[in-house]
Amino acid sequence: MPIFIRHCLSVSIVLFLLAVPGCLEIVSTTRVNNDGSLERTIEITGDSLAIFNSIVPLPLDSVWNVNKTYNGRRSLLTATRRFENAQEMTLALRGEPGKSITFSPHYEKTSLWFFTKHRCTETLRRFNQIDAVPIHDYLSNEEIELLVRRGLKKDTISSRADSLMLEDISNRTEEWDARNSFEAYYAEVQKGANMLGDPTLTDADLASRKEELYRNTKKLISDGNIDTLKYLFRSILKNSNIVQAVELNEEGIQDFKKKRQFTNDIGVHTFKTRVAMPGLISKTNAPSIEGNVAIWEDYIVIGYFMDYEMLVESREINWWAIVLTGIVAGGLGIVYVVGLLFRWRSATRRAEV
Repeated sequence: MPIFIRHCLSVSIVLFLLAVPGCLEIVSTTRVNNDGSLERTIEITGDSLAIFNSIVPLPLDSVWNVNKTYNGRRSLLTATRRFENAQEMTLALRGEPGKSITFSPHYEKTSLWFFTKHRCTETLRRFNQIDAVPIHDYLSNEEIELLVRRGLKKDTISSRADSLMLEDISNRTEEWDARNSFEAYYAEVQKGANMLGDPTLTDADLASRKEELYRNTKKLISDGNIDTLKYLFRSILKNSNIVQAVELNEEGIQDFKKKRQFTNDIGVHTFKTRVAMPGLISKTNAPSIEGNVAIWEDYIVIGYFMDYEMLVESREINWWAIVLTGIVAGGLGIVYVVGLLFRWRSATRRAEV
């Protein structure tokens, strides 16, 4: 299991990650305009070498307006760009697997006469590329929600029962992660054995010792000692040809290692998302709000397990509709009064006759 996930499960989000060399602090601010256009500003603070070489976990192509400033060991990269709509921004924020993460924004505008409703979502796509075992095999939707809320520090442990429940969820989450990684590695070993064609290393031969292999290798996988696994497989299977089988599928093993390394690289960075809305915020799942700005922090860990949607809605008063309604109502009132006066004068004349 990646170090940042392991610490999150035990003591929530770890603040010490800010001190890790190469750690980047990434703040993304999106300003939603009335016409549906969006302005995105990304500020990345951290290691000078990473910023100088633009080694950042976000897709920033040449269309972005990028500015870099340096101050000793810490440097700042600022990237800005205007988008005509959310679809255009979605394309720009689509990450490349193994290099950058993906954010998917969506914007809706609904006119309700007296006010306009703005709805903006930004979804962090799951960046853990190992999908051998579904997380729902170990956790229910309710337990995943609890894990999310705990990761965002929305919930506190209020009782011994809550503590035990959270510990149980954490244990099953770690078990899922260990099994997920093992199954992915095991599949690559199986491919190598099939490529080798050794009659003593059939799928059935491997399957007969699979659980023993899992129990004895999950810590090595968790600690990232991937290169030593083939020798432990050799010891358990008592078959030296397994080493050759693994080496035959070097491409698959390297791909597995790159996927794990990518999640570890993402985990050392801190992410903060800010969305500035027109009007007043009426609904959001953001942990904090400053005026018309919804703010999310410390959410990156959730992206290891699943997609995470950040949502904010706002309402803006349509003063033109109020003025127009007033004019129409006033006009109708005048017509009504004039009508009453006309009928009164007509009645008065008939009475005089």
